[in-house]
Amino acid sequence: MVSPTSSAAGSEIGKTLASAFVGNDSGIIYLAILILIATPVFRVAISSVYFVKEGDRKYVLISLAVLSMLIFALVSGYAG
Repeated sequence: MVSPTSSAAGSEIGKTLASAFVGNDSGIIYLAILILIATPVFRVAISSVYFVKEGDRKYVLISLAVLSMLIFALVSGYAG
């Protein structure tokens, strides 16, 4: 368990969640940032699934290209 006085670890989701649930201000901010980053990625992924079900190959390719760019940006930003 994370104590309320410790700083939030933004690199580990478990520690960030524990820190936010304890009421640590930094943990709450990191959790909010995580949610803000995950929202467009999740939306594009769900849109890709929807377009596959609809059989719209053009928009499947477009949404997968956007999803790959989002994931690449997240991974490259995290790496360095």
